[in-house]
Amino acid sequence: MGKNILSLALSTFLLAGFAHAEDTSSTLAITGSVTANASKDCGININQNTFMISESMKDVIDQGTETFNGTGQALNFYFTGGEECITMATNGRLAYRLTGTADNADGTALANMDVWQTRAKGLGIGLYDKDHNIFPINKELMIASPIRVEAINFAIVKLTGQEAVPGTLHAAMTINIERL
Repeated sequence: MGKNILSLALSTFLLAGFAHAEDTSSTLAITGSVTANASKDCGININQNTFMISESMKDVIDQGTETFNGTGQALNFYFTGGEECITMATNGRLAYRLTGTADNADGTALANMDVWQTRAKGLGIGLYDKDHNIFPINKELMIASPIRVEAINFAIVKLTGQEAVPGTLHAAMTINIERL
């Protein structure tokens, strides 16, 4: 009898919790492949899949600014793989390229892909290397290192020749591995 009352009380508590909870959806992208020889596979490990950048309009830098000293978000990543992949990276025969939808001004930043009425206008996401020097999207090919952690810094930039209007930004980028 005591167990039945405890079970009923626990069930009621759980149902009440579910009735008052708000649902929050989440999306996970899963990719993979199957190969005959895993020693030839190369991959990239990243420190996070998504992040948020928040800037005050007074702190937003102009597109094309060669360096920045702000607190933009950094993405750290490194290369992984089998013996052949590590050998290729050691011999300078493995590289990466950052690709995404470029802005419609200078084409050096990620375009704002947000479609809502609250979207920012005249702003994009600038890419910078670990020393905070500009890193153009879709252009530069960087030689991979088998032992070094790579870093890409992101900062909100005012697009050249456009009026900057604050709002929300959404962008996506891919790190492509290229064998040389």
